[in-house]
Amino acid sequence: MKYFFWLAVILLFCTSCRKDSESFADVRFQIKYESDGKELIFDTLLYDHPAGYKYSVSRIQFLISGLEAYSMHTQMQPENVWFIDGAININSEFQLHAFPCKYYDNWSLTIGLDSNINKTGKLGNSEDFLNMAWPETMGGGYHFLKLEGMYKDSTGIHGYAIHIGGNGNEMKQEKLKAFTVKENNNEIILHLNVNEFFKNPELYDFNKDGNYIMGYQTAMKKIAVNGRDVMFHD
Repeated sequence: MKYFFWLAVILLFCTSCRKDSESFADVRFQIKYESDGKELIFDTLLYDHPAGYKYSVSRIQFLISGLEAYSMHTQMQPENVWFIDGAININSEFQLHAFPCKYYDNWSLTIGLDSNINKTGKLGNSEDFLNMAWPETMGGGYHFLKLEGMYKDSTGIHGYAIHIGGNGNEMKQEKLKAFTVKENNNEIILHLNVNEFFKNPELYDFNKDGNYIMGYQTAMKKIAVNGRDVMFHD
């Protein structure tokens, strides 16, 4: 009888431990691209720029960092930095591993890097990160965003290259809905609306503000401010 008594106590203890212990799971984020609701198709002059002309996208590459999630006043802040390339499906996905299973009522992420990370060589020797290097003559660190394509106005077809870097130009995305991490099948679909870079809170016109802006702080800051709410999710 004593054997069965202690066996019951042990089983009860173990069950209690499993119930109270925190479980973890992977979370997969997938990014989809659009321009005001129209699916983004690369190298097509299909999209209506708020300045009144058509434009296309041939490249959209950026860095994501600073993912923060809050649950009942508890903050989770992974230190990961991800390279994202919109033209390559596999590079438009990123994952969090071993993330606590719970409800997160508030979360955010950043396009770009804060000043503690934005230092030449900080991200190692990955080819993707090396290709995002920002020139030392402009302060070093990394590109936060490379957005390139063509636009067509009344005078013809022109190119544009929106390259953003430099401390203070990171773009924190905070208008993101709550989510729950379950023990399996965690997928969050993020949408990036390219047109938001050009219209809120200020109109950005290639012809007036610049179509090649790398190193021009006034133009970069305008895009960076507009870029703080380019992402949302289902």
